[in-house]
Amino acid sequence: MDKYGNLTISLFDIYDQQDDAKFIYFYLALDRPIKKIIENAFYVAYTKKLLDKDNPDIIHHEENGVTHIEVHPQDIIKNIEIIKKILATDVFEDENE
Repeated sequence: MDKYGNLTISLFDIYDQQDDAKFIYFYLALDRPIKKIIENAFYVAYTKKLLDKDNPDIIHHEENGVTHIEVHPQDIIKNIEIIKKILATDVFEDENE
């Protein structure tokens, strides 16, 4: 934590079951725009058939004419390495700016 009270965490460093639990706890507390970035990366992996299972539980709902998705945190954890790679690409960064 810095002198201004800002906490920096390494959300994607998941090595064991305790890290899984921390990820879920922090993920659920994230603001919607941050979750959206992670879920969009998950969706990119899904559309490119890069996930560990063919039909993950993705909840689609419409809000003001826009379709939003929600992904279970466990599905994100199972695919964290591919999500990190997608988030690190310049193409993905340009789409979310």
